[in-house]
Order: sequence, then structure tokens, then C-alpha cells
Amino acid sequence: MGNKRRPTTLAHTPDAGSGKKSRDLDRYFRDTVSILGAEQEECRMPSLSRGSHSISPTRSEHLTEAGMAKIKELIQNLPSKDELAVMLTKLKSSVQEQISTLTSEVKQISNRVGDLEDDREQIMDRLQYLEQSQERNEAKIL
Repeated sequence: MGNKRRPTTLAHTPDAGSGKKSRDLDRYFRDTVSILGAEQEECRMPSLSRGSHSISPTRSEHLTEAGMAKIKELIQNLPSKDELAVMLTKLKSSVQEQISTLTSEVKQISNRVGDLEDDREQIMDRLQYLEQSQERNEAKIL
């Protein structure tokens, strides 16, 4: 057949109508367009330790002071990355400890089952010996 790839162009110019399309959609996003632009510029990962968090007044105009206080309190009470890392480490060690405990218990149970099977085999051998002895004694009596 043939190569169906499109040839690559060095420069790409935007369509003349693309600006009009975005303006047509702006009416649906009047409240969010300015917020999205601000968030894209200020997008950062949270710090490793707890810090004071503030909520932008443009996004929280509809919130009451009590609501703002509750939100700030909730945000401040969230664990930091360091605290989450410590929690994860503790969780991993706890799980590993439980696994090792269960492993040792399973080994003990396995050993005990093996001992019980050996005891059962010895008892069955002893029972067979006694039954054979009884049959011999009965044969002698007859």
C-alpha cells in the first residue's frame, strides 16, 4: 500500500474562526473563566508541612464567615505529606508484623497437624497389631 501518514508542517497558524468559538462558549463559563485563568498561573503542590491556607475571596463570595471558618479549620486539620508518610510507614510495619505473626502461627499449626497425623498413624499401627493378636488368640482357642 503506501504510507498513510500526513506530512508534518513546520508552522501551524490558528484558524480565523477559533476565537469566535471560544467567545461563544464564554457565556456558559462567565463565573469560572477568570478563576481558571488564575488557578493555572498559581498551580502549586502543597508544602510538606502545615501552613496557613487562605481561600480566594472571588471563589468564596457566597460563603458565610462561619462557613469559611469551618473550611479553614478542616483544611488546617488535614494531615501533611510528612504525616501521611509516617502513617503509611506505620501501616506497612503493622501489616508486615501481622503477616509474620500469622506465618508463624500457620507453621505451628502445620507442625501440630503433622504430629497428630504421626500419632494417628502410630495408633492405627498399634490397633492393627492388637487386632491381629486378638485374631491369633481366638484361633488358638478354637
